[in-house]
Amino acid sequence: MNTLKKIVLNSLILPCALLSSTAVLADTIEGTLDGEPQTWHVVKQDGASTAGFSELGPGMLNVSLQAHVEKRFATQGTLNISFVLMNGELISPPEASYFHTNRFMPNYGNQDTPKHWELSVSEVEGDSAHFVGQYQGTLTLQGTPEGDEPDSLELTVDFDVRAIRDN
Repeated sequence: MNTLKKIVLNSLILPCALLSSTAVLADTIEGTLDGEPQTWHVVKQDGASTAGFSELGPGMLNVSLQAHVEKRFATQGTLNISFVLMNGELISPPEASYFHTNRFMPNYGNQDTPKHWELSVSEVEGDSAHFVGQYQGTLTLQGTPEGDEPDSLELTVDFDVRAIRDN
């Protein structure tokens, strides 16, 4: 095969391989916040991740999927979905929080069981875990309002996230 053919083939194959690997490891939470489309990204750097899990005991996992509006850490715009599994089963309602300011309070969080929750993939392999699912619920304002924030926000999201074991 001549050099020109190799260059052309490599220029076609490499981007396709990168696209397919990016799609598998998307590490995103996508959906709507109060009807507005939104995408949040898990931030990974130097072996650390904003999506993590830890074992609380044999068969019991504590999972926190934290994602950001941009592909960098920032408090404002952060979405966090947390849940605890026992032998792969949810043992209490998942918690969702949305930080609409650059401070931790006030924020929005769920006060009860979400309208819809589905965890379709929960796989742990060594220090990595893969979680795929859906969350739909009402988040209510927690803390002292700083302006004219609404009392609640509707959150509907799909997530496909690889989490790293917390140390």
